[in-house]
Amino acid sequence: MDATPAEAPVFTRQRLWWLLLLVGISALLLFARLGEYALWDDEAGTALHGQCVFATGDTGAKVGENIVAFRHGVALKGLKERSLSPLQYYLAAPFVGVWRDSAFAARFPFALCGLFTLGFLCYWILSRVRNPGYAGLLIAGYLSNVSLLLYVRQSRYYALALLFSTLVVFLYLKWSSRREYPLLFSLCCLLLMASNYLAYAALGGAMAVDFLIWRRKQVIPSRKAIVVFAVTQSAAALLLLSVWNPFRSGLGSFAREHGPAFAERLLLFLWNLRDAAAAEFYHGFVLLAALWLVFRRRDQLLARALCALLVFLTLVTVFSPQADIFTTKRADIRYILPAILLFIFVTARTLFLLFGNTKALLAGMALLEFGTNALNGIPLLDGGFHSLPVSYLGELLDPPGDPYRPTSDWIRKNVPPGSSVWVQPEYMTHPLVFHAPDAVYAWQLLPGQRAEEQFKDLPPIHFKGVEMPDYIVVFGPLVSEVRRQIAEWKLHGTYYREVGMIDCYWNDLYRPEAFQRTFRPIKSYDWSTQAIYLFKKHETTQ
Repeated sequence: MDATPAEAPVFTRQRLWWLLLLVGISALLLFARLGEYALWDDEAGTALHGQCVFATGDTGAKVGENIVAFRHGVALKGLKERSLSPLQYYLAAPFVGVWRDSAFAARFPFALCGLFTLGFLCYWILSRVRNPGYAGLLIAGYLSNVSLLLYVRQSRYYALALLFSTLVVFLYLKWSSRREYPLLFSLCCLLLMASNYLAYAALGGAMAVDFLIWRRKQVIPSRKAIVVFAVTQSAAALLLLSVWNPFRSGLGSFAREHGPAFAERLLLFLWNLRDAAAAEFYHGFVLLAALWLVFRRRDQLLARALCALLVFLTLVTVFSPQADIFTTKRADIRYILPAILLFIFVTARTLFLLFGNTKALLAGMALLEFGTNALNGIPLLDGGFHSLPVSYLGELLDPPGDPYRPTSDWIRKNVPPGSSVWVQPEYMTHPLVFHAPDAVYAWQLLPGQRAEEQFKDLPPIHFKGVEMPDYIVVFGPLVSEVRRQIAEWKLHGTYYREVGMIDCYWNDLYRPEAFQRTFRPIKSYDWSTQAIYLFKKHETTQ
């Protein structure tokens, strides 16, 4: 973080007051309207498995009369979630266990981790960077990055991965022969592994390359430190992977069958760069300027940061579990999320090296860079000029709403407890399981899965087509297909009647990816295909 490697720490009383102010601002940005929206599908999965942890101590998939079966249970083994790093579920457990349908409670511990990350970054900068312009530039970059704020507000592993990535990098850069450093470094690496395997592996690879190129002559870990690290990491990996291992559940096979071929990984790498720019992890022109500075001024900190970015993005791309890239046409940039901290550092340092000699020019460029997308190249042409920070503040003042709140309210009021509900699209099921848990959510599994050992004792309603649901809830355009199915079922003596429509735009456009977020209410849409539609089973056509 230093403006020059030789600068000494400087943390005055004035900077302490600045730190407290910055933490307060961060808290406002992170906790304002934290529970405004219902949980979306991945968040709901975390919260529901967290409820199982609270009840049983394990990441089960059975919540009351319901199951949590993402993509027909591909992540399950023995009717338990056995594919993803488990720390997120255990962090959420006490909050969603006590406040069972509260979106605020589900997100609170993760936002708290995000607050600690931002507070720690501000402390790190204020205690190491002597130049106030450079320090202010770095802090402005982190606190104004809307993507960073959005991700750590989710009930998902993102905030944990960012927190422990930050601590791991801090301890790596501040390595000391003192006994507590190897232990703290090993502990933070363990917690990162338990938060997200992919972030752990990619960050480890980036630090290994950095060490071999730049640090091996400066820092020589003791033999005892190496042994401590190797033993703790190996033991933790064996323990975690013996239980939560994607290659021992169906998720590993699914990723291999549906993921991009090796030759397509290069395209995915380019998509990661493209979509990270679209979400404003960085801006294209500034990244090009950073490359120019590395070759022109031989700036070592920029060179190290860009090298770490390259290694991190390459490893994530190679091992990414993303499936069906040609269907989505987008990269799952959540997998590269820890890189956002490096992107912001590269941006701030580039601006400081280019414009740091003129305060007014530096302030103007900072406002342009961190307040708008003016320096973003092709994404600017694609989406037009805008300001994400202004959009985010506008959303906090006037939230767009979400489709799950009114739907779960309707289910609680109109669906008798124990009645079955089929939800389309399937991925929109779990938010309703969390927010309206008294109904039984049907058809999450395929008929052939009844023969699987883990599912053989489940009621028939969980298997598609085996037993007809009492209600059908359809979000958006799939209603045309559902109506055709209802017409076919009528020919075989099963009748459904449309009993209502919820006047709300159907899609959950409040995910953390900025290019998938609306930021303002959608008031103009086609009621015939873009609302929420409700059907009820009847014994006759009347």
